[in-house]
Amino acid sequence: MVGLSVPGGVVVQPNAYMLDRNNGANALTIAVGHSLDALSYVLGEFAALSAVSELRRPLITIEETGEQIVKTAADQIAVIGTLASGATVSIHVREAVAGGTGFLWEINGADGTLRITAGAPYPGIFPLTVAGAQGSDEPAELAIPAALTQKWPELTNLQGTPAYNVGRVYAASLQTSGMRLMSFPTSPTRCLVTRSSTLLSGLRHRGNASSLRRLDHARKFREVAELVAGEGEDTGYNPTAAALAVLGGHRGI
Repeated sequence: MVGLSVPGGVVVQPNAYMLDRNNGANALTIAVGHSLDALSYVLGEFAALSAVSELRRPLITIEETGEQIVKTAADQIAVIGTLASGATVSIHVREAVAGGTGFLWEINGADGTLRITAGAPYPGIFPLTVAGAQGSDEPAELAIPAALTQKWPELTNLQGTPAYNVGRVYAASLQTSGMRLMSFPTSPTRCLVTRSSTLLSGLRHRGNASSLRRLDHARKFREVAELVAGEGEDTGYNPTAAALAVLGGHRGI
């Protein structure tokens, strides 16, 4: 899987906040995170992995003003690992380069190939093209079944736009047929526990008021993560609601 998050060395002013890794919205947390989530949902969880990240372009220009801003968020992220099935996986997402493939996810098996492409590594937002082949044939585009594309007719006019996939997710989550789209699988739970523990260890060494507040939020974050980890998938537990209730909507960690 490869992806190009934001090409070039210029960003618009509204996206300037994504240059600062402390804001938590960047190639790692968005493009890589959501792509990995899709991969794990389709192919299964990781059994082992190794990852590296680098910042290769530390100065980015703001389009509207020409001002150069220091970038601290990584622009190169690579992951390689083994899934629980034994399959080998590699992911490389980059940004701030001249150009490249927007999104390519190729699944190679003993009998054939699946190829999923999009304009950028946001598979939950950008329209996806799926191609497939058996043997050594070149993959050909596969039609999405009408039962899926026409499931929610009110969204038909959005097809081909980023809002289409997002709208389908919301529509599915509102169904009353018992679908459990809001369940919280084990892998993100482990990430929550790991992330909150990392925050705690780092914040303990800072004594100012801001860090102490963040430390308190991090403790609460870990409490939520550990609570989620102790709940089974069939309990009806909603981690998003619980996290917002405990954290009071805090978005700073």
